[in-house]
Amino acid sequence: MSSNNKLYIGNLSSNVDADVLNELIREKSGCFPTSVLLKGAGYAFVECLDPEMAEKIKASLNGFLFEGSNIQVQPSVPRYQSVHADPVCQKVGKHP
Repeated sequence: MSSNNKLYIGNLSSNVDADVLNELIREKSGCFPTSVLLKGAGYAFVECLDPEMAEKIKASLNGFLFEGSNIQVQPSVPRYQSVHADPVCQKVGKHP
C-alpha cells in the first residue's frame, strides 16, 4: 500500500466539476476527502486524511465508468520525483 495520502484522478469527463467528483467519491467509497482540486483537461488532485483513505478511494474508483469515461486513479507523485524516477530521463540526462 502507498504511504501517500494524495491522489491523481484522471480521464474525467468535461461535465465533472469539483462538487460532482466529491459526491462520487463519497457515494462509491464512503470517504470524505479533505480537498478536491479539479484541473482543466479532465483531471483532479484529491487529498485524503491518511493513506488508508486514499487506498480505499483508489480501489473504489479506479476503472469506474462515469459520464462516459473510465476514471483513472493513481497516487499523486510530485513532478520532480516522477521525472527523476524515470530511468529513460536518467539515461539521457533530462532533469529539470
